[in-house]
Amino acid sequence: MKTFFPKAPYCVALFKSIAQGIRLPPEPILTRWGTWLEAAIYYCENFQIICSTINALDENYADSIKKVKLCLLKPGLENNLAYIKSNFHVLTMAIVKLQTKNLPLADSLTVIQEVNSKFQPLKGTQGKAVLLKLQKVCEKYEGLKMVEKISNILEGEDEILDMNQFLDNYSCNNFVYFKYAPTTSVDVERSFSSYKTLLSDNRRAFTFENLRKHLRPYRQHHPSIHFYFFYGELACN
Repeated sequence: MKTFFPKAPYCVALFKSIAQGIRLPPEPILTRWGTWLEAAIYYCENFQIICSTINALDENYADSIKKVKLCLLKPGLENNLAYIKSNFHVLTMAIVKLQTKNLPLADSLTVIQEVNSKFQPLKGTQGKAVLLKLQKVCEKYEGLKMVEKISNILEGEDEILDMNQFLDNYSCNNFVYFKYAPTTSVDVERSFSSYKTLLSDNRRAFTFENLRKHLRPYRQHHPSIHFYFFYGELACN
């Protein structure tokens, strides 16, 4: 679908004339799983109008149009779209929340717990497979269990924790940097462009003193940058 709509003015014009008031079909990004769920929800909400638009297109215009028409004829397609929207719409909203900048660690963990609780009643083969995958990931990820304990400390929970269970080089002062610790890597990915500009090859006379002056304002605007080193080391153990 995304191969011909954005690139063909004819298809875009036809879509806008038939599906007035409806945005163009989304373009899922391969490595961003939430975009695929959002696309499925979009097609569930606009299935009939999408089918009318696709059927109005000349399949000789592009091979991709012919492939889309064949996909629309697959049995159970509408059932699957309804199932995805009904059970996994909460996951798309959770992903958006977790990608919010400077989100407190306690709020991030609350979002994860809400998703876990809402996935418990999932039925069907696909639903049980998703629930099993979620449970295995949470059990395997020791770093998540650690940050949950640290979050309890920062939130003042009435829980006495043995500090020996943490890494030897961690102190109570290190825990402070976890207050805005993200549970996703989106902030790290956002920093790539900044570091690429900062450490470009044309900076021939860039001293460590100048580097310190550049990083200071960046760290003030991105509180989560303080804990990246500590969080990464903790998650790997």
